[in-house]
Amino acid sequence: MTGAGGLSTTATVTYGNNVNAGTATANATFAGDANHNGSTATQVTFTITGLIPGTPAAPTASSTLPGKATVSWAAPSDGGSPILGYTVTSTPDGLTCTTSGLQCTVTGLTAGTSYTFTVHATNAVGDGQESAASNSVTPAQGNVPAAGYWFATSAGAVLTSGDVQSFGSPAGLALNAPIVGFAPTPDRQGYWMVGADGGVFSYGDAGFFGSAGGLHLNQPIVGMAASPDGQGYWLVGADGGVFAYGDAGFAGSAGNLHLNKPIVGLTATPDGTGYWLVAADGGIFAYGTAQFYGSTGDIHLNKPIVGIAATLSGAGYWMVASDGGVFAFGDATFQGSAAGQATSPVTSITASADGGYVIGAADGAVYAFGTTDYGSQAGTPTTAPIIGIAS
Repeated sequence: MTGAGGLSTTATVTYGNNVNAGTATANATFAGDANHNGSTATQVTFTITGLIPGTPAAPTASSTLPGKATVSWAAPSDGGSPILGYTVTSTPDGLTCTTSGLQCTVTGLTAGTSYTFTVHATNAVGDGQESAASNSVTPAQGNVPAAGYWFATSAGAVLTSGDVQSFGSPAGLALNAPIVGFAPTPDRQGYWMVGADGGVFSYGDAGFFGSAGGLHLNQPIVGMAASPDGQGYWLVGADGGVFAYGDAGFAGSAGNLHLNKPIVGLTATPDGTGYWLVAADGGIFAYGTAQFYGSTGDIHLNKPIVGIAATLSGAGYWMVASDGGVFAFGDATFQGSAAGQATSPVTSITASADGGYVIGAADGAVYAFGTTDYGSQAGTPTTAPIIGIAS
């Protein structure tokens, strides 16, 4: 900077993390010249557009499933630039997970090993500092989750393929309304089923956290999704109304919107801090930390959309139509479809643990893409159509 009399100097401005974005000033004084002529002080105004995010407080960790720990924290200051995401890192092993929410599940942990976790935030300026370590958790020993599919019929029957087990069903009961949704627990040792009237049936290690069976519903329930830790679930109605139970957080609904077509399903983000609703025309409604990655709402579809499944990262989703057509958005990759193959209407799509997806049809046929095919129930006599498949 240049002061009075043409004298120049270089000023270095140093500021700490407590400086906020905005306008700041720097003052500089100059030594006299060779003729002992002094210079007046010069003030320069400059703008701080943003800083790295603040440091989160130590997160909280818990581990209820083999090989996994759920880590949560409070948002720090954003430094004047919106926080784009968070990264959680384990000690030992350096295993990580990323999210735009305030909770993340780290996988691949070794049973019997004690872990702590740190988290840092990232904005457009860069990465913030690592937090202090969380409390320690030790994942318990456990069996590898069973591999295979469950098939649920509208009459409440549960069929299986692969090595998953049936833990019971409401088949044979006098149901007030047909079954419309099915969701397994994270450890695959139980599941929930929901009727169109909102009645919830829980089996195996699935806990009962409430139902909409006693409520006056404006429109029937059409689907359900489980929270990541298995301690809650969401139900969704055809009008977009969302009902949250247990630790499933309510992040919003389309119940007060004018919909062009009814809602047909929902899927949650991997960390459970958001969810997507999908309508029969492929319109997408994103809530909480769930991001909008695209839709078929303005596309002419040959057949209506009937299901949605999120990718493992939560940065994309697949939708499936009743003719087996698949539509991929975000980081969801198109790996094939059942269009032209399905011999009965497709009713559902489910994501696999290895990044692929599986399509299920009303006759029990299965179409697996990018993943192992564990077999179908096509040809198995049932008293009602298959309404969903889960893997």
